[in-house]
Amino acid sequence: MRYLVCYDISDDRRRQRLADVLLDYGSRVEESVFECMLEEQLASQMAERIRKTVDTGEDKVLVYVLC
Repeated sequence: MRYLVCYDISDDRRRQRLADVLLDYGSRVEESVFECMLEEQLASQMAERIRKTVDTGEDKVLVYVLC
């Protein structure tokens, strides 16, 4: 499946860590947008790594499943 991951993170360190994580799964389309072609298992792994990287109180990360 194809996933589009968009984020808005104000902290430079967390933003860079998340970008590094997402580069393991896909390619950068824009500064804060990544496109990933993943099997379901890898998508779950990516989601878990995103959760561990961001601060849910301050950061916003959206993951869209594309047809």
